[in-house]
Amino acid sequence: MPPLRFVAKALSTEGVPPSELGMSMAPHPLMYQELAHDPEYQIYNGRLTPVRFADVSATEMYWKVRREVILRHTGELPIELVGPDAERLANRVFPRDVSTVRVGRCAYQFACYHDGGMINDGVMLRLAEDRFWMAQANGDLYGWYRAHAVDLDVEVRDPDVWVSQVQGPRSLEVLAAVVDGEPPEPFRYFDIAEVSIADQPVVITRSGFTNELGWEFYLTPDIDREAVGDRVLDVGRQFGMIITSAQVFRARRIEAGLLNAGSDFDRTVSPFEAGLGRFVDLNKPDFVGKAALVRADRSCRTWDVPIDVKCGF
Repeated sequence: MPPLRFVAKALSTEGVPPSELGMSMAPHPLMYQELAHDPEYQIYNGRLTPVRFADVSATEMYWKVRREVILRHTGELPIELVGPDAERLANRVFPRDVSTVRVGRCAYQFACYHDGGMINDGVMLRLAEDRFWMAQANGDLYGWYRAHAVDLDVEVRDPDVWVSQVQGPRSLEVLAAVVDGEPPEPFRYFDIAEVSIADQPVVITRSGFTNELGWEFYLTPDIDREAVGDRVLDVGRQFGMIITSAQVFRARRIEAGLLNAGSDFDRTVSPFEAGLGRFVDLNKPDFVGKAALVRADRSCRTWDVPIDVKCGF
């Protein structure tokens, strides 16, 4: 008998407008891989993402990502900027200079309000000279882009792309085994590559939210997403892979000093106060928040504090 397969699908809305819940609680295309673990979900960027599993502890997830490899389906939301003025819009919204990011590379980015307070952050992918994806943390940037693009020749759109992460010391072994043919070489941190997985073209990046070796794959609407996800999980299990919830990130990203939008910074915190001043380029042309950041206190609110953990979490 084949293994029991759990499936989560949105109900058909043919001929009627999408429901409010359908728009604000969208399931990841690979959500069916999580359901056997009796997950609890939260809403993140209008998408359902698991916060815990009934049968996998946070401790087990932690050691899996430190010693072997994990698969995590995230709620990160890529927004696409495309058109002749895509770079101009990105440079208008982000304090960090976008013109230095080459095609085929990623960059950490964040946006600020006019008073210098932080809005949100994420990883920006430069897919072409005139095309970017900004895979953002939980929050709204779509409206911010639109508001600052009114005089530009650029389209701001949701490309319906979903992000999953493969993280841990054995993650690149999984990549080599899962792709059709040879893995990308070189594949440096924040590189972008297109590979074939299960005969499907897939964009991948050398990135993640664990400070471990790892990569992410981006599921576009024009491919067989389930074929890709099943291939990754089936091959990954040969290397000890388990599927995980958001708990896998919490302790590890704190250990690594990776900031979380909404808990480590918000609209009352400037990039300097958050310890992110190195990503603010005050020498580039005007951007949203520049006038305030030029005048801002450059001191940081964060300190290095040693913590002795004597038990699990």
